[in-house]
Amino acid sequence: MRSRKCLVALMMFSLSVLGACASDEEPNMHPPSPETSTPPTACSEPENPYSDEGGHSAGFEWGAKNGGPCGGNSTSFREGCEEYLMQVSTYEQCIR
Repeated sequence: MRSRKCLVALMMFSLSVLGACASDEEPNMHPPSPETSTPPTACSEPENPYSDEGGHSAGFEWGAKNGGPCGGNSTSFREGCEEYLMQVSTYEQCIR
């Protein structure tokens, strides 16, 4: 009688385990393949974030044309130029 109870318990346990494994969702046991993996975030080329035609925008445009160094008497011009150089650096690191 005891062996019958053990056999029934074993069968019940086996069925519950098999039922859990028979779900529609299979566990992912393998790393994603290159075709299914999420691509890295796209690299953004430098873009002038300043909407005005003031010193920041002029400095950004100057930096894009000349590449630096960022000098001059205007703080906003220098900040705009430095913003361009920072974006270029970030972009170059991203595409490597």
